[in-house]
Amino acid sequence: MYCWHNHPVRAVNHRGFNKEAPENTISAYRLSKEKGFLFVECDVSFTLDNVPVLLHDDTVNRTSNGKGKVSEMTFEALRRLDFGSWVSEKYIGETIPTFEEFISFCRNAGLYPYIELKEGFTQERAEMLMRLVRRYGMYGKVTWISFFADSLTYIKNMDDTARLGFLTEKLTEKDVATAKALRTGKNEVFIDTKYTKVNKKTVKMCMDEEIPLEVWTIDTEEEIVALDPYVNGITSDNLIAGKVLCENILNS
Repeated sequence: MYCWHNHPVRAVNHRGFNKEAPENTISAYRLSKEKGFLFVECDVSFTLDNVPVLLHDDTVNRTSNGKGKVSEMTFEALRRLDFGSWVSEKYIGETIPTFEEFISFCRNAGLYPYIELKEGFTQERAEMLMRLVRRYGMYGKVTWISFFADSLTYIKNMDDTARLGFLTEKLTEKDVATAKALRTGKNEVFIDTKYTKVNKKTVKMCMDEEIPLEVWTIDTEEEIVALDPYVNGITSDNLIAGKVLCENILNS
């Protein structure tokens, strides 16, 4: 249906289509699907009673009508909060989704998740998420990303074929070495960096070690078109990278 789905540059929707809907909610991912995205990024946090939910921040202050750290709140308490009205009246009553609800939705909607693992991730939590991924038939159909190499290592130890993305803000030689260490010989490991850090030097570092390179978070067509062609994945709040690149060629 969408020619850009087969484009070599992956288009990843950041926290769902959060330009219109509240980030990290089912409504946001429903909009991702409607807008034509195939890949969607989410942030996984854990409640006091160890329930995995979708939330970017350490606290619920910014994205709900409540206050407090998610790690100090039970799921029952979180579920009573409104995670939608801060965006618009249309989303009043939007609840925080569990990771299970998110995976179930992606499975049914045909979406491919990029799952960001936050600080404080453990082997026990890795096993919990992996069980849910397998339960919903999504094994081999997700990508795990994190700023924390230990978190990705937990996943690697459970599944030596898992696709892993090491997130970084600077993209140094140390980051390249960290990404290399996550390889098993059976999996794909890539670096996912801030797009402003992509230059000839950083691209060469990745190319020399045959490490794929993706970037976050670009929201202008001009910046997508200007990216080095080695980049094969672009996270955006609202733009489908392949569509932008296709249309740029067609209109040139």
